[in-house]
Amino acid sequence: ARASETALKNERDSLEQIVVERTLELQRFADFGRLNAGLLHDLANPLTTAALSLQLLNNRQRSQLALEASRNITCLTRYVTAAQRQLQQEGQIRRFTVGAELKQVMSILSHRAKTAHVLVTVDTHRVRLNGDPVKFNHLATNLIANAIDAYAGLDLPPSQANVTVRVEKVADTVILCVTDHGSGIASSALEHVFEPFFSTKATSGRGTGLGLSIVKRIAEEDFSGSLEVTSSAAAGTIFTARLHSIRKKQDTTN
Repeated sequence: ARASETALKNERDSLEQIVVERTLELQRFADFGRLNAGLLHDLANPLTTAALSLQLLNNRQRSQLALEASRNITCLTRYVTAAQRQLQQEGQIRRFTVGAELKQVMSILSHRAKTAHVLVTVDTHRVRLNGDPVKFNHLATNLIANAIDAYAGLDLPPSQANVTVRVEKVADTVILCVTDHGSGIASSALEHVFEPFFSTKATSGRGTGLGLSIVKRIAEEDFSGSLEVTSSAAAGTIFTARLHSIRKKQDTTN
């Protein structure tokens, strides 16, 4: 009886510790959400002002640099608006072309890739998907940005620093694969990469540990799919997202 009582006490203590850890984790998410909401609100106005200023500049004197900056600011404004909508749980479901979304992603990440001396190759067919294009954009941006960052500090020649983005459709599933041959992910870290606040970039100070957990949630909850990762010296690091078309919810109110 005493042994059973001790075992029950240990189990209770263990459960209490788990509850404390999960509560702290949820609190961190809540704090992060409140911080994001404030940042998004503060970003919206200057982005709108910058977009209008660049539009006036383009109207007076056509400039390729101003046009490119205007496009990037438009994308940023779109992200802010979409993120605000997501915080309010107001996602937009529609049919979109995957290639067009990836083109927008690359317009944002092109400078990052160029600065890192990384060549990004996008291989996509005219694949369409039904769902929230902003969330797909978020998913693709995170995966490609991580692949670019995987070459940080390696000092490889441009011919060896490559990221491949491949899209194909198998039956009703759209498969997005992002491959890099950068620093790789240790086998001990593979099972943790999708956990909130876990980051392989911790030593560089660049990672928050939230990107991949959010991307996985988007794949699973917003596209009824999955996100997997493999990493080896021969094949490189491959993130594979399997996504399904989502139908609009029917309005059941009278």
